[in-house]
Amino acid sequence: MFQDHSHLLVDPYSHEVLELHIFQAENDNILDGIFINPTTQIIYPIISGVPIFIKNRIPEQFFIKHKVGILAHIRDEAFVLKQLSQEKKVFSFSKEWEIAHKDNAQKIWGIPLDERLQIHYTDTDTSESDQEGKLILDVGCGNGILCKALGEKGAKVYAIDYSTSVWNAQERMSHKNVCYIQADLHFLPFKNETFDIVYSNGVLHHTPNTENAFNQVASKVKTGGKYYVWLYKRGDTLKFNTFLYVTDGLRFVVNKLPDSIQENIIEFLVRLKIRFNKSKGRHEDTDVIRTDWYDTLTPTYKYYHTFEEAEKWFSKNKFTNIRQTHKNIYGIGILGEKAF
Repeated sequence: MFQDHSHLLVDPYSHEVLELHIFQAENDNILDGIFINPTTQIIYPIISGVPIFIKNRIPEQFFIKHKVGILAHIRDEAFVLKQLSQEKKVFSFSKEWEIAHKDNAQKIWGIPLDERLQIHYTDTDTSESDQEGKLILDVGCGNGILCKALGEKGAKVYAIDYSTSVWNAQERMSHKNVCYIQADLHFLPFKNETFDIVYSNGVLHHTPNTENAFNQVASKVKTGGKYYVWLYKRGDTLKFNTFLYVTDGLRFVVNKLPDSIQENIIEFLVRLKIRFNKSKGRHEDTDVIRTDWYDTLTPTYKYYHTFEEAEKWFSKNKFTNIRQTHKNIYGIGILGEKAF
């Protein structure tokens, strides 16, 4: 992360101002360091350019490497040790985006970058010329391709993901205007009403309560700003509802299996889909098929919603001019503007 990104970052739980201590940097690019809440003494590490705004997520190796620097600011070593990470596994989405990073990084879900940018402009009711100087929050940034592209257009982008995919994005899609952050969308490290544009594409419905997640993210949109979400929709046909019923039944089993077994099941389904496509004379990128199956079968949570349902959420959060920007067989995109 670049140092000028730090002024917007606050404690995600209390919104208090944080102290920044840099351990390793290249010019203004911070590689390793820590944010400290001076009141609670909670530490949020910066590792390989990515701040981690989740409690008790300090890797042991990071503590060993920077022990002297950390203890220079917090004298109670026992308290620091309590904050070391016990996390062994973070979401299936790390694997999902690891696959997405295998290609030439010019496509998002099989869509060429130029086309994906145009979709983004339509979804957010903006244009290329509107990006300069805008503060943008991407909640669920995945492989970071779109974030970098928007940064190149002059926007300052804060890109959030809970999974470890943010380090892949930081490594391959870094840009001086983009700050990749590992954080929980329910506890975002920003003050309320900060961003001109907030968007979350296919993420909120993978949380325990979609509406609650929606509300937390909505609070970060400034007055007059725009908020875009893409959600899975309930099926319109018996055929599609049957597909959802079957795949959700599989998901309840598959997402509890060891990773190696999940991979074998998904590889079998990928081969099956490829054969089916060939029989119909269709072509679909193999990695897109694979990523789609991970998204279908491995999330713990997966909910479906209607436009009318989401419209009520927007209204409760004082958004106006609420409209559906696009709709396909799987989901709906919805945009609202925060009222003055």
